[in-house]
Amino acid sequence: WDKPDGNVSSYYIQILGEPNSNTTVTTTYSTIEGLIPGNYYTFLVSARVGENNVQGNNVVIAEYTKPGVVKNLKTENITTTSIFLSWEKPDGNSSSYFIQILEDPTFDMNVTTTSYTIEILTPGNYYTILVYAQVGENNVQGAYDIVSNYTIPDVVKNLTAENITTTSISLRWDKPDGNVSSYYIQILGEPNSNTTVTTTYRTIEGLIPGNYYTFLVSARVGENNVQGNNVVIAEYTKPGVVKNLKTDNITTTSISLSWEKPDGNASSYFIQILEDPTFYMNVTTTSYTIEILTPGNYYTILVSAFVGGNTVQGGIYYTFEYTEPGVVKNMTAQSINTTSISLSWEKPEGNASTYLIQILEDPAFNRTVTTTYYAIGGLTPGYYYTFLVSVLVGENSVQGKAVPVSEYTKPGIVKNLRTENINTTSISLSWEKPDGNASSYFIQIMGDPNFNRTVTTTADTIEGLTPGNYYTFLVSAHVGEITVQGEDVSVSTYTSELIFR
Repeated sequence: WDKPDGNVSSYYIQILGEPNSNTTVTTTYSTIEGLIPGNYYTFLVSARVGENNVQGNNVVIAEYTKPGVVKNLKTENITTTSIFLSWEKPDGNSSSYFIQILEDPTFDMNVTTTSYTIEILTPGNYYTILVYAQVGENNVQGAYDIVSNYTIPDVVKNLTAENITTTSISLRWDKPDGNVSSYYIQILGEPNSNTTVTTTYRTIEGLIPGNYYTFLVSARVGENNVQGNNVVIAEYTKPGVVKNLKTDNITTTSISLSWEKPDGNASSYFIQILEDPTFYMNVTTTSYTIEILTPGNYYTILVSAFVGGNTVQGGIYYTFEYTEPGVVKNMTAQSINTTSISLSWEKPEGNASTYLIQILEDPAFNRTVTTTYYAIGGLTPGYYYTFLVSVLVGENSVQGKAVPVSEYTKPGIVKNLRTENINTTSISLSWEKPDGNASSYFIQIMGDPNFNRTVTTTADTIEGLTPGNYYTFLVSAHVGEITVQGEDVSVSTYTSELIFR
């Protein structure tokens, strides 16, 4: 204060309502200590003179001490757009609290409680929050306490899985609202597979084929990696390719398939026929027989593994095969002579590109033809032959079952047929065996249908003839149980006449 007009020897200072706090000073200033923070004080200052302290009138001034600093300021219940503050009342008095955000000069808030939720914040943003205690109508303000924190980052947008292979899945997403410094990727149930990236995509590798994976992606901010809520996406890796696909037990209308399980997981298998778009089959076993096929047809068979309720398909393993051709129809032997037999047949059911002709008795003989008939020459007369005709298809000549037909070639003609020992009622015949085979010989007399005889030798005597008669004898070779007969050779002569004496 300033010295009053006139004389003064000292000054008497009083605090209204506190009689024990009076003090006397000789200077024009004094610091009153030991006061209560945030308290309202009325100070009375008067001048004094003389030994008896003649006292002038008081001059009055009233002020608040500054409030103390709030205690235990902390943040909790932090969300993407709000931070909850709480604190304890400072020592002394306080009537209200003033809240500021250092990064947002436009934000200020007066509250009378010891907690407050700041809202409409930016996700993933760093906030420095100041809290002051206040007293009085003019809001005398104390020193601030400070607390800093990030709001939780928002969730990433549009999380998708792409470029899925047997051992990798690529994840892609859009940046969330607000701020983010990195992204944390987890695989549910695999704590050792966590990874942090700063880009908005990541390829996860080293996965198991056909396995179901749940990926969690969250945004992070700050040195302490304040983490937002997870966004979840679940996908299967593609199943692996089946192993050792093979065909067996191939018939005219069916092909049996078998294979081994692929690496990783597979819940079912999808079978397709490339040449038949209407055919597809899901099976859970590692084998299957495809039926109702066309004989002699070429089939490309595709097998792939499935997982996830038959929705995720792995790579295709394929094999190709012909079904066995059908058998030829109505196989016959005709135009049989001593050295040749003609075969004819009809096309089988299904497909046929060529026909294989074999002779059972001659392993060296085989002919391939494209027609449905063939004349086989160079055979042995009177020989029994079993001919086998089978259908072939494909470059590797897939062979169907053989249809047999058996026949004898005609026996050859007997050689050197002659007559001898002729008398009145008998003539002896002799001949030589024909080329090839003959099992018996058939003797006839032309003009005498009642006479025929079968012998196994190469000579015979015909008796009971008429003396002096002209006879033509026919001799042919026979073979087989059904008696296949060769061509006749004839010889003619007279029996001797009777001589009367």
